[in-house]
Amino acid sequence: MRKIFYISLFSLVLLCSACTPRTIYSSRHNLPLAGWDADTVVTFCFLPDTIAAYDLLLFMRHTNLYPYQNIWLEVNIDSTLTDTIEFYLADQRGQWLGSHNGRLYEMPVLYKSNYRFLRNDSCSLSIRHLMRDERLKGVSDIGLTVQQSQTTDNP
Repeated sequence: MRKIFYISLFSLVLLCSACTPRTIYSSRHNLPLAGWDADTVVTFCFLPDTIAAYDLLLFMRHTNLYPYQNIWLEVNIDSTLTDTIEFYLADQRGQWLGSHNGRLYEMPVLYKSNYRFLRNDSCSLSIRHLMRDERLKGVSDIGLTVQQSQTTDNP
């Protein structure tokens, strides 16, 4: 009876671990307290493969000092793909979106879903802000998580 319990428990753990996405890279870059300068590019480097499809999630943490409802970012992958994206950080009433720990608010955004990289060697993803401010205040850090996609669609 005990043997069946342990086999069942092992099978359940194995099944659950197969359902969770495998993270191949996760990193954050802290930004200066004085603000994120418009000419400062944040770069992430990691090693993907071309066989698997990945979900790319961008994270931004900010304080109450951030003066806007949104942020515009330029995202560049290996100098072959450049996107301009908009993060909404607050709703129409000015309430911050995402999670917070009292001082910092964190907003995750799915940037790419089921994305396949073109090369097996080192990949770089760079981000810079496109806001009007020369020095953007209130942004604490920006982050990237790359995880294997759970979808099976072909891009």
